[in-house]
Amino acid sequence: MPWLSNRSTDDTLPMAQQKLEDYRNYRRREKPPRIEEKGRLETLFNTLQTKLRLSNRPSFMPKEGHLIKDIDAAWQRLEDSEKGFEEWLLSEIMRLERLEHLAEKFRRKCAMHEEWSNGKEETLRSTDYKSSGLYKIKALRKRHEAFESDLGAHQDRVEQIAAIAQELNHLRYPDIATINSRCQSICTQWERLGQLTSQRRVSLEEAERVAEKLDQLYLDLAKRAAPFNNWLDGAREDLADLIFTRDCKGLSEEQVNELRSSFNHFDKDRLGLDAEQLRACLISVGFKIRPGKEGDVDLYDIMSQLDPNRMGRVLFDAFLAFMTKEAADTDTVDQMIDSFRILAQGKPFITGDELRRELPSDQANYCMARMAPSSDPSAPHGSYDYL
Repeated sequence: MPWLSNRSTDDTLPMAQQKLEDYRNYRRREKPPRIEEKGRLETLFNTLQTKLRLSNRPSFMPKEGHLIKDIDAAWQRLEDSEKGFEEWLLSEIMRLERLEHLAEKFRRKCAMHEEWSNGKEETLRSTDYKSSGLYKIKALRKRHEAFESDLGAHQDRVEQIAAIAQELNHLRYPDIATINSRCQSICTQWERLGQLTSQRRVSLEEAERVAEKLDQLYLDLAKRAAPFNNWLDGAREDLADLIFTRDCKGLSEEQVNELRSSFNHFDKDRLGLDAEQLRACLISVGFKIRPGKEGDVDLYDIMSQLDPNRMGRVLFDAFLAFMTKEAADTDTVDQMIDSFRILAQGKPFITGDELRRELPSDQANYCMARMAPSSDPSAPHGSYDYL
C-alpha cells in the first residue's frame, strides 16, 4: 500500500496523529477482511489441487506472481511495512510532542521575560538624578544596585531561552522562523539593557560625586558666611541704633562714637562705670564738674539719675541718655541723608520693604510715618523720599 511507505508528516503533530488514526482504522477495519480472503484463497487453492490429483489431472499452475508463495511473500512484506510504519509514526509523534512541549516552554519563558523587561529601558534612560539632591541620588543608586542584582538573576532565563531555541532548530520545529525572531529580539534587548545599566551606573556615580562636592561647597560657604552674617547683623543693628538715636536723641554718629570710646576706655572690667570712673569719663568728654565738695554733690546727683537702683554702676545707655540731654546737639540734614542713602544702596528713594528689612519694625514704621511718598518716576509703589 503506497501510503504505508509515505513517511512524511509535514512536521506537524495533527498530521502525525491523523496518520496514526488512519493506520489504526486500517488495522481494525480494512486488514481483517483481507486476512479472511487470503485464508479462503489458500483453502480454495489447496482444495483445487487435491481434487485435480485425485482425478489424475495435472496440478493447477497460476501465472507468475499469483502463486501461494508469492501471496505469502507479499503478505510478509505488508506485515514488515506495517511494523516499520507504526514504529516510525510513534517515534515521530513523540518527537513532535516534545517539539510542542519545548515550543510552549519557550513561549512561556519569553512571556515571563518580556513582562519583567517591560519599561526597564525607559527607566534606565531616565535622567531623574539631574534634578535630585544628594540623598535622593544615593537612594537612586541603591535602587539601581538592586536592579543590577535582579538583572544578573535573569541572565539564566535568557540563556535558557536561547538554549531552547537552539534545540528547536536542531529538532526542525516547523515554525522555527517565529522562534528565531523572538529569541533574537530578546537577546538584542538584553544587550541593550546591559549597556544602559552600565551607563546609568556611571551617571549615578558621577552625579553623586558632583552632589557631594556641591554639598561640601555649601557647607564651606555656610561656615564662611556665618561670621560675615553675624558681622552684617551687628552692623545693621549698630546702624539702626545710630539712626534711632539721631532721630530721638539728636546725636551725630561721630558724637555717639566719641562717647562710646570714652565710656569703654574707663569701663575696664566691662561691668559699667563706678562713681570715680564716671567722674573721669565725664571730664574726658568735656563735662564741667565743680571742684571740691560741690563736685562731689554734683556727681552724687548724676549717679542718682543714672543709677536709680543703687547698683553702684552706670551702663552705657544711661550714660548716653544723660549726655544727650546735656549736650543738645542735633544731627545735620546731610548726616541723615547719608544714612538713608546707605540703606537705599545709593538710590534717590527707599522702599518700604528695604526699611522693614534693614530696621526693626518700630523704627521702620516710625520712618515711614514721617517720610513723604517718592515722586521719582523710576520708584516702585510704596517708595519714600528721604532727600
